[in-house]
Amino acid sequence: MAALVEKAPAKINLTLDVVGRRADGYHDVVSIMLPIELHDTVRLKESRGLLPGEIMVVCEDPAVPRGRQNLVYQAARLLMEGLNLKPGVGVEITIEKSIPMAAGLAGGSADAAAVLRGLNRMWKLGLSDRELQKLGSRLGADVPFCLFNRPALARGKGEVLTPIRVKGTLWFLLAKGPYVVATAEVYRRYDQMEVKSRPRLIPMLQALEEGAVSRVGALLCNVLEPVTTHLYPQVKELKRLILSTKCPGAAMSGSGPSVFGVARNEDEAREAADTLLASATTPIWQIVTCTIS
Repeated sequence: MAALVEKAPAKINLTLDVVGRRADGYHDVVSIMLPIELHDTVRLKESRGLLPGEIMVVCEDPAVPRGRQNLVYQAARLLMEGLNLKPGVGVEITIEKSIPMAAGLAGGSADAAAVLRGLNRMWKLGLSDRELQKLGSRLGADVPFCLFNRPALARGKGEVLTPIRVKGTLWFLLAKGPYVVATAEVYRRYDQMEVKSRPRLIPMLQALEEGAVSRVGALLCNVLEPVTTHLYPQVKELKRLILSTKCPGAAMSGSGPSVFGVARNEDEAREAADTLLASATTPIWQIVTCTIS
């Protein structure tokens, strides 16, 4: 049969506040999250060349694990075991990576969400969005949002999602340096530090609803940013570079190390990218928009 294709959009956090620790090892957060056009592509295909219920993960990127360590494998297995499914054939999952790994952009979670959505369609399971999100929350904190796939206010560990209104198209300049941030270490150090600045949630929601991009830029705030920039000063330098352009604001996404700048329009975003690309010391820059479904 033909492969079923699912897009797996990345996310960014316009605001991220950590408000407590949980007994399950996660932290309680309050975050405004947006899906962006940057995405991986996930292809699902039943294969009679595999054993019944066998899962094969294929990816050209050698850094992506192929077996049980991969979140897409875990997503497929969770769906089978959670619903007591006994497929008569195996399933081959092919991932085309565009989202950088370990970047604070939820690439792995987006791929896992795509697998849950795709297998729900392929196997005609009839699971609702809410049921898929409940399953996804067992895989990771960002998976429910990646299934939700529209601008949202996230609470709990990230699984309690409320849709928000965003006026117009938001343009972002996105960058990631050649280094990896350990999320668990960032949160561990956050628990030991004093937070000096927290997001202003209501003003940010109002700015988004009104399409006031300059105010959105001024209100960007991530409480994990001071931790990550202390561990990796390069992240702070990325932010400084973006703020040296006409972008009215910049912030780190998630636990990092990706940094994004918000631009007032496409021309401003492209001008900023051209300025930064002229420097040989900068990493790869991408221009992305917010995807609003």
